[in-house]
Amino acid sequence: MALAQRRIQKELKNLAENPPAGISLKKADDLKTWHVNIATDPDGIYGGQVFEVIAKFPSSYPIEAPEITFAAPVPVHPHIYSNGHICLDILYQAYSPVLTISAICISLQSMLASCKKLERPPDNDSYVRRAGLRRMDVGGFVGKLNVRSWRKRLTAWCAGLRSLKGDYAA
Repeated sequence: MALAQRRIQKELKNLAENPPAGISLKKADDLKTWHVNIATDPDGIYGGQVFEVIAKFPSSYPIEAPEITFAAPVPVHPHIYSNGHICLDILYQAYSPVLTISAICISLQSMLASCKKLERPPDNDSYVRRAGLRRMDVGGFVGKLNVRSWRKRLTAWCAGLRSLKGDYAA
């Protein structure tokens, strides 16, 4: 059995049997794509909403990071594009093979909990247009989701956001 399959099976079992608080496995029909629910703080800006993330595992996982996106409805957040792409360094340049899907979901949950203002990244419209994807938060996803081909571009744009001053610094 390949390293990726063993690792994914182990993580799947752990997430199903011992999920972190507020995180639950919604669906994992195979070892390539999972749907995970992330509950927000009832007292926070999202008022206890539950958001779904989609994790897609490359054949070289855990050496290569999984592709993580939010499903519709996408939360409005300064580091989350309306097409579901997430600007979080541990998904790109700061990814480490020791990170699990549970750890990544905890980081996303923390990112949502720390949100002070419901707004999109300043370059949301141009990023989504360049990505060739339709907005997910205005009627659902329509179009081709090709996250892997946009990984390098998103990494560069996330680095650009960190260079901005104010609330957009990662």
